[in-house]
Amino acid sequence: MLLKSIAYKNGEALLVKYFRLLRNLSQDELAEACNWKSKTFVSDIENGKNISRDTRLLLATALQVEPWEFCKFDDLDKLRDTVEKMDAAFKKKRAEAKRQRRKKKVFRKRKVG
Repeated sequence: MLLKSIAYKNGEALLVKYFRLLRNLSQDELAEACNWKSKTFVSDIENGKNISRDTRLLLATALQVEPWEFCKFDDLDKLRDTVEKMDAAFKKKRAEAKRQRRKKKVFRKRKVG
């Protein structure tokens, strides 16, 4: 029973992260959508912290999914692999966008100067 409980908790945590990445949201952006002051709570949830029914409903609303979708996973390993790939792609995309913003900033400074 304990292993099933741990698997469920990990699956739910992975699904929160999966839906966040699917919506192309950072932890900060999700926290803001849920009216939380910091991303720490989102990080805790994605790392397996138990969440209340009200929190689950709030997350579902912010992520535009039904609350029961956090409980829908068949293969935990496959889900973990998918989330890891999505996370890597998300980080790469954000880093590239940051580089582009820096280039534009430098270009504007050169143009003005």
